[in-house]
Amino acid sequence: MTYQSIPYKTINLSQEARVIIKHPVVAYALKAGGFIAGGFTRQLFNKRSLKRYFNRHAGDIDIFFPSVEVYREVCNLAKQYVGNQYQQASAILSRSWSVTASLSGFCTDVRLPMNDFFASRDASRHVKIQLVNLFHGKPEDVLETFDIENCKVALTCDHLIYSDALTKLELLNTIQVVHSNSPLLAKRIMKYKFNRNLYNFHPESSSVMRDWLVSWRVNKWKDHPFGPTFEKIPTAYDMNVKQLLKYPELIHDDHLSLLFGRLTYKKNMGCSYSPWYQEFDAGIEELKRRNQSHQ
Repeated sequence: MTYQSIPYKTINLSQEARVIIKHPVVAYALKAGGFIAGGFTRQLFNKRSLKRYFNRHAGDIDIFFPSVEVYREVCNLAKQYVGNQYQQASAILSRSWSVTASLSGFCTDVRLPMNDFFASRDASRHVKIQLVNLFHGKPEDVLETFDIENCKVALTCDHLIYSDALTKLELLNTIQVVHSNSPLLAKRIMKYKFNRNLYNFHPESSSVMRDWLVSWRVNKWKDHPFGPTFEKIPTAYDMNVKQLLKYPELIHDDHLSLLFGRLTYKKNMGCSYSPWYQEFDAGIEELKRRNQSHQ
């Protein structure tokens, strides 16, 4: 995939974007060689409200780095900044200031009150900056590791870098899945379809999803960085797969056999005062539903 790299000046960004990139932690990270990429920069690329991205969609700011050394440097700055602000904050606001390791252990989560960026009456609202200690390198190299094409957009201190395919995909509200090597893919597809205004699937996504289903069936994630996360709550990710079955443009009829015997669920066939449960195979039931709809 090729990328566009467009120089920008801060003054040409929206007021919300200027506030964010001038924040001490973000500004320091960008100046040190880090770059923002993913959902936040997609929102910026589409010129949508960044405040709404935080408030309504629980979005965060993912910052990547050219090296581990730069990551550590920014982490230290973030800890100093949060420590100083925490001491000055009131008892209520102090709960919104923290620097902790992420659940995966590969990131540092910097939690700041919304008031540190925008005026907010709700003291409980916060913004999370995630400092990513994974996939180091140049922006284009890091973007190539992303599993969804729509997320391939990065903001450095002076350039906006994005996939050549991004403009058309966003115009058509279409999600394109490009990698099958993450156990979290099904969950991410659900998030972008239902919370990020992407209603359609690119035709090439189905073959990637087929490959992912093969890996999912045999639990091929043991050596993946996010493998332990998948192992802890596999049934939660099974639910994501079950929800995606209703989209034949993503999971074709001949791919449903990959699910046979692997994804089951129980349904109450009785009533509330006299329940009895029957087990169903999600793949078989979906195939039946599709065949009936074609009749």
